[in-house]
Amino acid sequence: MDYLRKEGNVAVAVTGREQEFADAKIAALHYRILEEINAPSPLALADVTIGTGRFHQIRVQFASRKHPLWGDGKYGSRVKGAIALQSCGLQFVHPDTGRIMNFTLPLPDTAPWNLFAE
Repeated sequence: MDYLRKEGNVAVAVTGREQEFADAKIAALHYRILEEINAPSPLALADVTIGTGRFHQIRVQFASRKHPLWGDGKYGSRVKGAIALQSCGLQFVHPDTGRIMNFTLPLPDTAPWNLFAE
């Protein structure tokens, strides 16, 4: 769990210093590593569930731990290009019927996704 705050057009993690910033908001996420590879460089495929919806939350929380998302130059990736952040699933309760709605997408077949086995 972190505290995040906006500074201009970026978000900043202020872990351990939240008392210094009145505008810092709690940011919670859970993740598990599904697969790791070492070539062409160390990469990990993670399943992330957010508990709060903060500005650039996933990007900031991973970057604050020295693990920026592939292609995310704004938050520290040395690889430039499309940010490797893909929503592969969405689940919610339908407001009218009360039924659980579940939608999924396969991983794209482009880099870096195609480096992982499915």
